[in-house]
Amino acid sequence: MAGTRLLVHAAFVVELAALVASALLYASTRSDESPNAEPFFVDKSGWNLLEEDLWPIDEYDAAGPYRRAAKTAAELFDGVVSLLGLEQEAQYHERPVRTSIFIHEMRQAASTLLSPAGLPSMHVELQLPQKEMRAHVGAVEKIFAKVANTKHGHYDERQVSCDEFQLSSLSSREEGESLESRRPRVVILAGCEESEILQSSDTFLVKTDLDSQGEQILQFLSDEIVPVLAEILSLTASSSYRLGSVEILLIDEEPLSHVNGRDGARTRVETLGKLLSSTSERMLGRTLDDLSFLYSGGVHIDENDANSISTDPSGPAVGLVNLATAYLPLPKEMISTLNEDENLNYISGKNMARFIHDHSSRRVFDKHDAETIEWVLFIPSVIHSPLRIGTGKDGELGTSIVLSHSTTNGVQSDINPGVSLLNIDAEIMSNQAESNSLYKDEMSRIGSFIRRKHGLPDRSDSRTLNSSVPIRNESDDAISYWELEAIARAQYQTTLEHTLVEVDALASLLYRHSRTLSVPKAVAQNLNKATSLLRKSISFANDGYIIHATSALHGSRRFIEKASTNSRLMEPPYFAPDHYLAVFSPLVLPLTIPMLAGLVREVKRYRELTMKVH
Repeated sequence: MAGTRLLVHAAFVVELAALVASALLYASTRSDESPNAEPFFVDKSGWNLLEEDLWPIDEYDAAGPYRRAAKTAAELFDGVVSLLGLEQEAQYHERPVRTSIFIHEMRQAASTLLSPAGLPSMHVELQLPQKEMRAHVGAVEKIFAKVANTKHGHYDERQVSCDEFQLSSLSSREEGESLESRRPRVVILAGCEESEILQSSDTFLVKTDLDSQGEQILQFLSDEIVPVLAEILSLTASSSYRLGSVEILLIDEEPLSHVNGRDGARTRVETLGKLLSSTSERMLGRTLDDLSFLYSGGVHIDENDANSISTDPSGPAVGLVNLATAYLPLPKEMISTLNEDENLNYISGKNMARFIHDHSSRRVFDKHDAETIEWVLFIPSVIHSPLRIGTGKDGELGTSIVLSHSTTNGVQSDINPGVSLLNIDAEIMSNQAESNSLYKDEMSRIGSFIRRKHGLPDRSDSRTLNSSVPIRNESDDAISYWELEAIARAQYQTTLEHTLVEVDALASLLYRHSRTLSVPKAVAQNLNKATSLLRKSISFANDGYIIHATSALHGSRRFIEKASTNSRLMEPPYFAPDHYLAVFSPLVLPLTIPMLAGLVREVKRYRELTMKVH
C-alpha cells in the first residue's frame, strides 16, 4: 500500500515535469518561417557557430567562461541602480562600449593601411625573356622598385628575339583569364628595330634598340621607362562611385520597324536589338565582369586555399541590359531644319531631354538609382534622317549628349542617361561588315562615360611625360587592369573604415542584448563569412594585392548587411521570458509545491515502513 501511494505521487510529479518540459520545448521551437510564428524563447543556436571573439576587449578584466558571468552581474547591478533612481537614464544609455576583440585585432593588422602613408606598392611581374637580359635581373628589379613591387618571372633557356613576341599573346586577358587570376606584368626586350612601348589591359611591353650587354639599357629603363610606368601607376579615381548596372535602350523611329519581313524574316527592330546585344556584350561585357569582381561583393571563399577568392556565380554582378522599342516617333514640333536645301534636321538638347525623360518615366518596370547608367540609342526614321542634336544658331550640332538629373526645361529625373543618334539606311542593314560595326562608336562612347563616372581620364587625353619613347595603347577593354587598380586603391581605405564600423556595431548589438536577442544559425554563418573576408582583405592589402583586397572587402560588407538585416535577428516579438515566468508561475507553483511536498512525505513514510518490516 505504501509503495502504491509513493508511485501515485511520483507519477503526478513526473506528469507535471513532462508538461512543463513540453511547454518549454514548444515555446522555444520555431515551427515554420512565418513571421507570425515566433517562439516564446529566442533562437540562440548561432552563438555556438561564431568563429571570432566579438566580446569587448578586456571587459571587466575577465577572460574565458567568466566573461558572461561578469557581464550578467554588471547588468543586474545596472538594473538595480536604474530602478532605485540612483543613476539618470541618459547617463545609463551613454555609457561607452569598448570595441570588440576581433575589431581591435583587425585595426592593429590594418594600422599601416589606414595610415596617411597609404597602401603598399602594386605587385608587378617582371619578365626578361632574353637570356642576355637575365644577367641584369637584380639591377632591373632595383630600378623598377622605385614605383612597383616587382617579381621576376621564369623562362626557358632558349634564345628569344623581338619578332617572336606579340602583345596579344603576352596579355593574360587575351588568354581568357578572369580578373582574380590575372597579374600585371612588364616585359622588356632588347635588340629590337626601334624603341617603343606597347600597353595592353594588363601588360607593359618595352622594346628597345639598345644592346642588352651594355649599361646603356639600364640607364634607358631608369630615365625613359620608369617615369612612364610611374605615371600609369599613379592614376587617381573616384573613391565613392559604384556602378550597379548599364541599361542600353534602342528606340527605332521607323514606322515599319516592327513589321515582319518576307517569308517570316525578323523585324527590323529585332535584327537591330540582336546586333546590339552581341556588340555590347563583346565590347563592354569583360569590363563589367571586372567591375563585378572588384566591388559588387560577389566573391566566393575558397575553403582549401586561405589566400584565394573567386567570383561567386550566384553573387551580385554589374548588370548589362539591352532593350528595344519599335516605332516611337519624335513630335514634329521638336524637329527643326537647318537648311532646306541640305535637308539637315536637328533637335535641341532641351527637347531631346524632355522626350527621353518622358519616355523613361513611363517605363515603370525599371528601377533607377545613382549606380545605374542608362544610354539611349535613337534611330531616326527615313523622313527625319539625317538628324543631329544641338541648336541651329551656334551651328554646334552633334550626335551624342549626356543629360543631367535636372534639365534646363524643368524636367526632374532620377536617372542620368546619355543619348546617341544613329542615322542608318537600308544599305548598312544589308552590308554585314558595316552592320557589325554599327554600334562600335556608341559602345566606345558608353565605355568613356563609365570611365568618366569612375574619375578616370579619357583615353584621348593620355600623353607621355618625361619620355621620348612612343607609346601605343592596344587595349580593347574600356577600363584596363592598371585603372582597376586605381579604382581599388581610391576606394579601399574608406570602405575598410566603414566595414570595421559596421562589424563593430553589430558586435556591440549582440553584446548588449546577448540575453534576449535572437541569433539564429543563418545570422552566425553570414557574420562568419563577413569576418573571414575582412581578414582576407587585410591580408591581401598588406601583401600588395589591392584589387583582391577591395573585392573581399565589398564581399564582407555584403555579408554584414545580410546578417544585420536578417528578420530573425531581433528581440522576443511579444514578451520577454521573465514576463512569461511572472504570468505562469502562479499557475504552476500551487501545483508543484504540494506535489513535491507530498512526494517527499511519501518517500519518508515508505522508508519508515520498510525499516519496520525488516
